[in-house]
Amino acid sequence: MYNPSVRFPRRRFFAKKTYGNNLFYKTPSNPDEKIEREEIAAGNDFDYLMGDVDLVVSLKQDVGNVLHNYRLYHNIDDMFLVERMIQRLHPEYMDAYRFFMREECAIYRYNMFVGKKAVVDRYCEWLFSILLPLADLKFFNNYTDYQKRIFGFISERIMGVWLLHNRDKLLIEERPVVEFL
Repeated sequence: MYNPSVRFPRRRFFAKKTYGNNLFYKTPSNPDEKIEREEIAAGNDFDYLMGDVDLVVSLKQDVGNVLHNYRLYHNIDDMFLVERMIQRLHPEYMDAYRFFMREECAIYRYNMFVGKKAVVDRYCEWLFSILLPLADLKFFNNYTDYQKRIFGFISERIMGVWLLHNRDKLLIEERPVVEFL
């Protein structure tokens, strides 16, 4: 039975690559309600990853200046720690970091990506080489429960840094996201 006091988390999916008719989906919060949405991608919608495309990411979303956007919603000192960590561990990424944080106005939201295993492995190795030492610093212990999601917020920003630095080596496709409440 439907209970309006139960909150369901948002669910996000990549939209199907070849956009057909919109489909009607039941909402998890109210099974009797149906809403029209773009068609959700299935596994075979990513078969072309065997070809030229290396990575599928969510469409960039405009947030204004990336560093300023982080300052509006989070503790800006987090990004200064990230910058120092990148400087120490991956100095070859600093030009991309500075450019992306100061000049870019859009980010890849939701930490959503699908890609070739070798590419995803390289990205994750780079990402976690930064995030895990940051987690050891425990600087976020006094943050609210929402702000303790810091590593997801940081990841949304620095994915763009990694993509910018590796742009000459990768074929990247942006894909719309279908969101359910």
